[in-house]
Amino acid sequence: MNQREDITIYSIQSATPEDVKDAKLIMFDECHHLPSQTMGEIASKCKNAYYRIGVSATPWRDGGDDLLIEAVLRKRRPEFAINASKLIKLGFLVPATIYFVPMKQVFKGKNYHDVYQKAIVDNEERNESINKI
Repeated sequence: MNQREDITIYSIQSATPEDVKDAKLIMFDECHHLPSQTMGEIASKCKNAYYRIGVSATPWRDGGDDLLIEAVLRKRRPEFAINASKLIKLGFLVPATIYFVPMKQVFKGKNYHDVYQKAIVDNEERNESINKI
């Protein structure tokens, strides 16, 4: 049983609709997941949440997901949007240098974790290329 206080923080995995039904403020980290069934169900129970804040480093999309996100948050405030370029200009982020290095490798596996392990974690050629850069 969760004990609610004036300020209680839940992960989306631990929150239940009952936990959030009386919330006056709700903040969603990684709000680009709001169109998912789990987050949408939790958000729909926050009927008393006058303040709704969503943050994400994932850009808005053209596939309609942005409309679902805005529906949950109720109102998009573009004047509050801060992207990486603005954060770099303000000195909060360091400009990134992105390198595209062609790799002629193909990895097969039983599942995502298996391929990830082979292609990323244990991939000597890839990791050595990163070290050289």
